[in-house]
Amino acid sequence: MLVLCGDLTDYGLAEEARVLVKELAAVKTMPVVAVLGNHDYESNETDQVKGLLVDAGVHLLDGEACEIDGVGFAGAKGLGGGFGERALQPWGEEVIKRFSAGDHRRGPQARVGAREAANGPAHRPPALLAHSGDGGG
Repeated sequence: MLVLCGDLTDYGLAEEARVLVKELAAVKTMPVVAVLGNHDYESNETDQVKGLLVDAGVHLLDGEACEIDGVGFAGAKGLGGGFGERALQPWGEEVIKRFSAGDHRRGPQARVGAREAANGPAHRPPALLAHSGDGGG
């Protein structure tokens, strides 16, 4: 099983996702579960990135849960801060850009999504996949 925890692309470009899909062909018999990271939202091609990954058989989680070979997975895109020079910068999704500029109203959604995903189909404590950017851009 291959677990990918965000920043699957550098700039959120569909072309970058195509490169990843091509590389994942080497492990096509292995289940792949993933969450997106802030970089995957940067270029507003997120729907294309998601579609390419899902079409390639990646179990892409964002507030959902799944069970693979008896192992439960819950996935949520992270949202956080960091410290000092590694503090969150305005990079990626619009919500992160607003969050880093002081708009914290939408930040708890990622935590709520992860909590809801943990009540998914596995009926036992799942593995939680989350991406929390290091703030380095």
